[in-house]
Amino acid sequence: MNDNFNAARTILVVDDDEHVRAAAAALIEDLGFKIIEADCGAAALDILETGNADIDLIFSDVKMPPGITGYELAHEVKQQWPNVPILLTSGYYDGGFNAGDDDGAFPLLPKPYKLSELTAALKGAFAL
Repeated sequence: MNDNFNAARTILVVDDDEHVRAAAAALIEDLGFKIIEADCGAAALDILETGNADIDLIFSDVKMPPGITGYELAHEVKQQWPNVPILLTSGYYDGGFNAGDDDGAFPLLPKPYKLSELTAALKGAFAL
């Protein structure tokens, strides 16, 4: 990226589907970001709570059964780490609602997405 928006930044990718998580992580890594992966919301919170990783953004799926949803994770992160941007993603977005029961407080990238859409969404999330 020529505007350096990814320079030395770490993104925590959260998705319960191993293959989807790996694909998303690979795309984001190709953009020049460092990646940390979590397979559920609770694991993501554990990573944040240890403080061993400097997380610059969280990219999380919305629906992650069972346990903490992406929205619940996002709200918890905003309470405890208010400066960490969050970008949510969902394959259940139909354009008529923000992928569920959230109030639209967090940006949402519908699945499937193109690399250009992912790049634009990441830039937008960092700008919030």
